Amino acid sequence: MYAKNIHYTEEDFENIQANYNGKAEYSNGYIVLSANTSIQHNKIISRLNFKF
Repeated sequence: MYAKNIHYTEEDFENIQANYNGKAEYSNGYIVLSANTSIQHNKIISRLNFKF
């Protein structure tokens, strides 16, 4: 689900991604931003994956 119904160009995405400190994904005119994970988060995920 997207917060706003705004379509971005690939150039817009490149500008946003260059200034964003996290993950940015572009798909069909939409940009999805997500924060970087912490070291603690990665350790927990790694342990869970090992157990499964």
